Amino acid sequence: MKIYLCAFACLSGGVAGFSFSAKTSQGKVLQNTNFRRDVSLYSSLITIKDEVNINSDDAISRGAISMNVDELAEEMGGWGRAKLVWDYYRIGIDPLKYFRHQEPSNTLEKFIQGVDANDSDVLNLLPNLRRTQSLGKASLDKLQELYNDYGGELEGGVAKLTHISTSTDGTTKLLIELKDGLEVETVIIPWHDKGWSTICISSQVGCKQGCTFCSTGRMGKLRNLSSTEILSQFFLALKICRLGSIPELANVVFMGMGEPADNAEEVKAALKILTDVNLFHMGQSKVIVSTVAPSPDAFTQFKDSP
Repeated sequence: MKIYLCAFACLSGGVAGFSFSAKTSQGKVLQNTNFRRDVSLYSSLITIKDEVNINSDDAISRGAISMNVDELAEEMGGWGRAKLVWDYYRIGIDPLKYFRHQEPSNTLEKFIQGVDANDSDVLNLLPNLRRTQSLGKASLDKLQELYNDYGGELEGGVAKLTHISTSTDGTTKLLIELKDGLEVETVIIPWHDKGWSTICISSQVGCKQGCTFCSTGRMGKLRNLSSTEILSQFFLALKICRLGSIPELANVVFMGMGEPADNAEEVKAALKILTDVNLFHMGQSKVIVSTVAPSPDAFTQFKDSP
């Protein structure tokens, strides 16, 4: 993991329309609906500031996506169950929705989940050992319990994808609604000529640093994100990359909303999951935490990070 002094931000205020064609591993193309809104993503974020109780840096339990295999195995009563959950997380599929065939709540979710549920090519993305394995009711109920603080599920509970936009160069913004109605942005920056993408992740809702070049600085800090909420951004980006034929994620930068050094413990917890070889397996040298160095401790508090 690398730490850099911040010189720029990934996020800007504008929104364009978005459309994409999703391809299966056999090359079949699935067309979705165009989603277009001529408003700023930040308009909804700034409005929420006066509408939501933002006094919420209280301790919150970790969801399954914030647990390593051993920790999840202890909760679910078996290493095989925990490994299966992580095999699905790693390809951007929520096992609770997949195995329960839950109905989506809106058009965007219907498109995304519809591909997951109907495309047999999903199985080809799993290790051979896992292709015939499933989770029973008791395992799914336990997995749901681990997200009780987030409405009982990862996708739609911890984080709900509410809008996608893209620019002419393919940069893709995800607007993500959290359990309390606040929203954050995650940005996928594709490098088609190189065959990989970079994801820009948020660590807070808003930011107290007030950098004049940053749209988030105008919001002030609303609250920190938990490691579960941070990792949910990566999970949803994996889903969109897979369905949208966007090059796979190869780099992570904490240059989204918020100052990572002001939420160091949750950021460090997320870094451990991102770089664990049994979990998201991102190379440690491919993960960058960007900070404006609000104090001398901004760097030293990350000394025990991966």
